[in-house]
Amino acid sequence: LHLVWSLASAAKQDSFGRPGLMTLAFCIASCACQSDTHDLPCGSAVNELAKCNGDTSIAVNTVDFLDALWILSERSKHHFNPKYRLKVCEQVIKAVASLTSAAEIPLNQLFNFISTIPRECTDSTGPLRGTVQKWLLQKKECSERNTLLDELIDFPTTFMKHTGIEGSYLYDDEDVGAWEAEARRWARTLLLVTSEEHHFKQIFTFLEKCGNKLSEHSSTRKCADVKFFIIIICLIEELEVRQKKLVHQNNAIAGGGSDTTNGLEHRALTQMFEKSLLSVLENMVAFSKQSCSVFWLKNTDNMDLPCSIKGRLGGPSQRRLATSITSSVLQCIWSMRCVSSVVSWCNHYTSDVSFHSAFSFLWEFCWEVIQHCTYATEIGAELHLAAYEALAYVLAALSTAPFSQFLDFMETKQTNQTIILSLDLLATTFLGNINNLLTNGVLTRSRRAVLMCWKWLCVDSLLSISSCCDENESQMKTSGSFYSDSTLQSIFIDIIESLENAGENSVVSILRCVRSVLGLIHLNRSRQNLSSLGISYEMMMQLVKSSWLLHLSCNKRRVAPIAALLSAILHPSIFPNLEMHQTNEKGPGPLKWFVETLLNEGSKSPRTIRLAALHLSGLWLMYPQTLRFYMEELKLLALYGSVAFDEDFEAELSENHEARFEVSMLAQSPDCEFTEVFINTELYARVSVAALFHQLWKQIKEKSKLETEEALQCGKLFLLKLLDSAV
Repeated sequence: LHLVWSLASAAKQDSFGRPGLMTLAFCIASCACQSDTHDLPCGSAVNELAKCNGDTSIAVNTVDFLDALWILSERSKHHFNPKYRLKVCEQVIKAVASLTSAAEIPLNQLFNFISTIPRECTDSTGPLRGTVQKWLLQKKECSERNTLLDELIDFPTTFMKHTGIEGSYLYDDEDVGAWEAEARRWARTLLLVTSEEHHFKQIFTFLEKCGNKLSEHSSTRKCADVKFFIIIICLIEELEVRQKKLVHQNNAIAGGGSDTTNGLEHRALTQMFEKSLLSVLENMVAFSKQSCSVFWLKNTDNMDLPCSIKGRLGGPSQRRLATSITSSVLQCIWSMRCVSSVVSWCNHYTSDVSFHSAFSFLWEFCWEVIQHCTYATEIGAELHLAAYEALAYVLAALSTAPFSQFLDFMETKQTNQTIILSLDLLATTFLGNINNLLTNGVLTRSRRAVLMCWKWLCVDSLLSISSCCDENESQMKTSGSFYSDSTLQSIFIDIIESLENAGENSVVSILRCVRSVLGLIHLNRSRQNLSSLGISYEMMMQLVKSSWLLHLSCNKRRVAPIAALLSAILHPSIFPNLEMHQTNEKGPGPLKWFVETLLNEGSKSPRTIRLAALHLSGLWLMYPQTLRFYMEELKLLALYGSVAFDEDFEAELSENHEARFEVSMLAQSPDCEFTEVFINTELYARVSVAALFHQLWKQIKEKSKLETEEALQCGKLFLLKLLDSAV
């Protein structure tokens, strides 16, 4: 055991390359697994541990050993390749399972260790799920019960107990962030250990009791209430992750076997949780109504700010409020966030329950926030900013509600058209109110940046409401779009004016807003039988150049912002407009300028050029008449790249839901099979061009000459370009 510990500790002091780290992991696992050949009772390893270290503290030895392996698992992240990380983590798990019992490890330490293992390795049918479960569920020979499972079931009880200094029940964002991280790790570990209903019954019963006590007013309950909301949200999110994994593997589930059992188990568990949540939803709504009063405080004295805020030199922006007010604000934000999550989640899975009162409350809260007049003090501005933070979660929940829900939670006498006008008015009132707070509010520069981030998350959700009408498309055809042309134009202009100054945290949300606005304008115009979007050449050029400046100011290694930029600027509703590609006395058209600039930058960012090739090849296939403007760019793509492999790209797609979603919004590749094989390599740009012209040739053979003449001529021009470059 001493040898294993020494080997694992080497990762703390020394820096290992890829082969070295892998070799170290295999050596550790090999040494650790020797203990499997000896049938030692559960106390033997402990005695050896104490003897080797000259220390009789079992807990410290176990923690130190796990710490060393935790560092080894964490270091594997630096090598990006998910398959490499899987192999290293597999050896780490083997070593841990051979020499420790999960029940001996303090919960916090166990949670931290589990969090270093990539989710895709342990979720659903992940390759390490069985191994990790076996370790977590194993019982010591000297114990008749699975004490780890008991501790996990008791976690909400111990978590919600106040452990601070006697009489101190105040907290700030840092405290809440730590509680949230701990609860997330607990939820993940719990669902790794068990998903059986009877194990969750005690947890859900306890949460119901806590929900029924929300009306009790006591300073000692402030922490408990926030922790209650955190537990609820973390369980919902973990169950949602599991549901998505099961849906993703729907074919395997349909084929039978253990996956079918997992699906049935999961459904039974969600139904039980829904029942518990619905029993306390009314109490949560009542509590949220009461706690929201903190946002509208009028007579707030200018209390002294905490020392941690005064004279700060860096770090995340903190609320410029007294700690007592910060605690009340956080309590309200988390209560609104919890109600929104519960309503959205239960509404998705439950069809026989009305959420009229909950949706009505959320709708009323929206109007109260956007019609509130900010008081001319820093505290008043900070409280209004906090209200917008809560509003972001509320609008996200409303954006997932089906169109019929809007008929239910608004006045029943209103017609569809009146509802649409109400949403249009909501959007314009929101923009006017929040822009006034940004311009005239007494906020520091860092706090304005935070408000800007919440602004675009709210706008993104508002514009997403239009996507929830799919099931009632016939109603929408008669009633029109949710938003008028003038409102969409106002949002579009606001976006253009805000792009250059947007912070990195706002990049993806503001670009999603661009994509949504262009799509909605196109929808409105097509219903009015108008071919033009009403977006001028000058406006588009300003959008393109502002977006490019935003792109340059960001971390260009991240997949999500690059994909969002491409899908927003090279939008299918704008791309067929030839004026946007043509070169005139002013220079290249907006889209031509953007593509040229993007591909020039691609020489420094292979990831950018690969994502551009993916999106552009799909658009060129849809609109071959635009190909003639891009002969030089096609040649560049056809001759670009080496056999280099981008492992970080694959890892980011597998671990980052936002990145996966944004890539899915890009135009469909001409050949999905080739894309899957080559997307992680620099060769993908060449492959995409080859696949594009192959698909165009197939279209030429299948369709009439008149329809495909443009594509044929472009193909000939491109061939001449390639021949010229070869000669």
